[in-house]
Amino acid sequence: MWTAETVLALAITRRMDGDVPGARALLDESRPLYQKLGDPFGLALTDLEGGHLARQEGDIPTAARLYAAALRNFAEIGANLGIVEALEWLAATAADQGAAVPALRLFGAAESARRALGLPLPAASDAPVLERHARRAADAASAEAAAATAAGQALTLEQARVEALDLARHLA
Repeated sequence: MWTAETVLALAITRRMDGDVPGARALLDESRPLYQKLGDPFGLALTDLEGGHLARQEGDIPTAARLYAAALRNFAEIGANLGIVEALEWLAATAADQGAAVPALRLFGAAESARRALGLPLPAASDAPVLERHARRAADAASAEAAAATAAGQALTLEQARVEALDLARHLA
């Protein structure tokens, strides 16, 4: 297990350093290790990280597909923090594609879930990126922004998960 986690951690470090090819190689190495271990959490993490890499490469359909896979996998094992993170990244991806209202609904749902479940705020490295995408979505849907965010905050985590998976299908 430590090998899989170490390889994934190195992939994340490489991605954050801007070495996308190096990160991709390490991520591709970590996935079969998690499969061999039968570790669904590790597999969900590789999907989430794969989504990040696809976004950096500008491959929105693949990013949406991988974030949706991470969302499904985190939901299957009841990993609420992973569910919320996948919602946030699907929202950011939707905002990038001009789907402002669905993005705001998911950002609202994620914010509400973090508060209700006592989950920590996004990682310091993720927070500015997610905030920028949320602002972009709010600016694009200024008249509808507050209503969309409030509607998202009223969603249960399960309702948000279903909505996010539907959105991912449209983005992919």
